[in-house]
Amino acid sequence: MNTSDYKLIRVLIEGLCVLSCDMYTEQMWGECKCRKQHTCVITGDRINKGSCCFRPITNGYNRYHRISLRGMCWLKTLFNRK
Repeated sequence: MNTSDYKLIRVLIEGLCVLSCDMYTEQMWGECKCRKQHTCVITGDRINKGSCCFRPITNGYNRYHRISLRGMCWLKTLFNRK
């Protein structure tokens, strides 16, 4: 798993999280349905069109990044180990 760039800061509500990454200290990510095929930036898994995933709520450099549900579960697991 490629978790070096993204870390979970907190879960605001179900489907809305705050993550940190290299370029941004804190950034909100929301659950959405993919409108086209993507690759998860955490797991490398393919995210098919119509599948649920997380995306940044931003217009920044990583606006096209997506995290699969499996990838977000992995980040939550790492967060809960603290």
